[in-house]
Amino acid sequence: MVIEVENLIGKQILDYSTCLGFYGMGGPGFFGLLIENDGLLEYIVYAIWASDQYIMMDDRVIGCHINYNSSYHPWISHWAGESEENQWDELTDKLIGSFISGVLLSETQFVIKTMSNEQNHTLIIYKYNEDLPPHGSGEARKPAFIDGPIGKYIVFCNQNALLHV
Repeated sequence: MVIEVENLIGKQILDYSTCLGFYGMGGPGFFGLLIENDGLLEYIVYAIWASDQYIMMDDRVIGCHINYNSSYHPWISHWAGESEENQWDELTDKLIGSFISGVLLSETQFVIKTMSNEQNHTLIIYKYNEDLPPHGSGEARKPAFIDGPIGKYIVFCNQNALLHV
């Protein structure tokens, strides 16, 4: 589905997911924001692998590999089998129920400004930013994609759609 980004202003964020997509053996970890658009529930999805590691809200990464939890303190840490101190969610209360108050789409980033209870937040979806955490292997973070503008990797899909990679 194609939607003009300007039409996102005023939409309420109903939910989000860090694990959208399927490749047959698991998920690629696409990040999506759930909104209502003309009566339909749709996700705005950043369709790149482990996309929460390429997204920052208020200069803090949404997610990162557990090896970097203490140094980057992401908004969410959800690693199966890990202790309680390595599990948290500080994003849900800030994001769900907020309204999109501004958007900006460029070649290398998609900025979504939100407002809720008189609190403003800025969510930036990056192709690359030097402040992003390294990969779990310790390898330096690389750009999320090689070809084209970031808009090619922003997908609007029905809430119940199955995204195959």
